[in-house]
Amino acid sequence: LDRCPHRLAPLSEGRIDEHGLLECPYHGWAFNQAGACVRIPQLEIDDTQAQAALRRACATSLDVCVVDGIIWAWAAPLLGSAVPADPLQLERYRLANVVDPGTVVLDYFRELPMDASTLLENVLDPAHLNFAHHGTISRRGAALPVRLRLLGEVGRDGFELERGQRGAAKRQAASAPAVAEAALSPPLPSTGSVRFVAPHFVLSRTDRAGSYSDWNVVYAVPTRPGSSRLFVRIVFDAAKMSGGMGLALRALGALPAPLSHVINHAVLEDDNILLHLQERSLASTSAAGSLGEFGKESGIESESESESESGSESRSESGTARGARQLPPGLPPDPQRSQLAPNWRRRLLLPTSADAGVVSLRRWLDAYTGGYGVYWAEWGGATAAARSPPAAGPGAPLPAVERSRRALVERLESHTEHCEPCGKALRSARRARALAPLAQWAGLVGFAAASSAHFTEQFPLAGAQPGLVATVLGLAPALSLSLSALGVALAYGAQAAERALTEGASPPPRNRPP
Repeated sequence: LDRCPHRLAPLSEGRIDEHGLLECPYHGWAFNQAGACVRIPQLEIDDTQAQAALRRACATSLDVCVVDGIIWAWAAPLLGSAVPADPLQLERYRLANVVDPGTVVLDYFRELPMDASTLLENVLDPAHLNFAHHGTISRRGAALPVRLRLLGEVGRDGFELERGQRGAAKRQAASAPAVAEAALSPPLPSTGSVRFVAPHFVLSRTDRAGSYSDWNVVYAVPTRPGSSRLFVRIVFDAAKMSGGMGLALRALGALPAPLSHVINHAVLEDDNILLHLQERSLASTSAAGSLGEFGKESGIESESESESESGSESRSESGTARGARQLPPGLPPDPQRSQLAPNWRRRLLLPTSADAGVVSLRRWLDAYTGGYGVYWAEWGGATAAARSPPAAGPGAPLPAVERSRRALVERLESHTEHCEPCGKALRSARRARALAPLAQWAGLVGFAAASSAHFTEQFPLAGAQPGLVATVLGLAPALSLSLSALGVALAYGAQAAERALTEGASPPPRNRPP
């Protein structure tokens, strides 16, 4: 896709010229919206052979459209399909009746160090909020049972879960301090729903009892093995909020984008390290069957599966579901491919209804991707024998090297370089940091000069009768010190802004001393 037919230079490094053409950065070849090459600067008009080459030269062109502020591309040609673009396919992802007048909308995106399926599993698990995000957006002491119930079946297009009320009466077990903390500031009982629309969309709605609603809209886009791109839209029904909470959320919605994004970074980074490590454990086959001694599946799974499904998901002697070995059309069995979570039914202990979203997603992955993940990149080679382990797409193994903690919370490459407001803020912070020493030294030099006896001799008005000039000259030492102090403050502020835009903190707030 990202190749010029001339010398295969990346077109993404080029520009859109003044005529709306995509210009290659290497030799200036230019392409129109249909992908046809319409300009070769090196082409001689009387060179008939080169003119014929111009007619053959073309770049890959995909149909695109914009829905709810997101650019969608019809990628079928990249996967060897000739199926024409169908905009109606996007109707499933429209945010109807979510973004209405009076709502506060927060948009955010970031590259994440985890597979798209791991990200989706996390979003379908509301019970993790009180613990993983303690100290940022929630508290451990406010944790209550979360009841999720599968509505209908897990089908090709996804599934939907109903979220039951959380109440103190349903609390099963907790420490005395936690119960006391929850009693002092009990969370509002809430209901709602969680809907997964295959293959990468989750819409969560939470209805606070007698109050407002909020929505969490997530698009999880696979980019390469062990990585994904998150697009998230958080919507609050601020019109129904009263008092300080409504004012606070309206203020949050009015924040400059860089500041809002930095706040969101901190929330995402609560999950980054643990999900990256968890994903590698899930993909490992060395621990397959490690929970076999429990001798039975999760109660959630057996309750949510119908009798008609039991035949297709019966167990072999190894404990692996037959559905996990089945592959979607066009994906032949291949020993070099890796499942996302081999034998997860035996390896994971999922005893509560809060795990219903996780179980449903894993069942969907087994049934419609063979457990290898969504088909998002071409699979090279004609036969299994001719193929090496894939670099991308379903079944591609995770990178061999585990990322460092610092890399897992970095913000520069994962967001700031791709975000126009944050990129501008970073450039401004770096300019301010470069100018700060000048202000510091100018202030110090000015103070030294204004305090010297020579200065008084050169400007006798500084000690003469009151007047504007005399006042200014008399204040010169103080003004110089103020300029130096301003330079120091500018340096610290610019450094803090640069750090906030380029790197996160580790350990996360939940692991820091109170």
